[in-house]
Amino acid sequence: MKTIHNLKITPSSFVLSSIGAVFLGFAPIAHALGLTNPLTGIDSLAGFVKSILDIVVTIGIPVITLAIIYSGFLFVKAKGDPAELKVAKETFLYTIIGAAIILGSWVFALAICRTVGDLGASATCQ
Repeated sequence: MKTIHNLKITPSSFVLSSIGAVFLGFAPIAHALGLTNPLTGIDSLAGFVKSILDIVVTIGIPVITLAIIYSGFLFVKAKGDPAELKVAKETFLYTIIGAAIILGSWVFALAICRTVGDLGASATCQ
């Protein structure tokens, strides 16, 4: 981490600012080339959140499945060794926690969207 005039630059802030600069710099070029917005049909914040969560769940479920298979492989590979069993148990635990976070966020967002829709706002939740 490098400090410039008491300003700490972390790798994540550097990456995010670089991506933002690239997108802002290419916006006029993209418009001139006739590139269209890929988020057509999304006209509300609820729709945007739903589409992002759909992508996360679509990618997350196969990754979770592979992580559970990998943790099972670690259990078999451990052959009763307490140190390796500890690693396998931690891997399985963190996989389940990650799965709960991903699926829980999807359920939570869907519940909020339907509640807002029941209150009379025009939110499309499915």
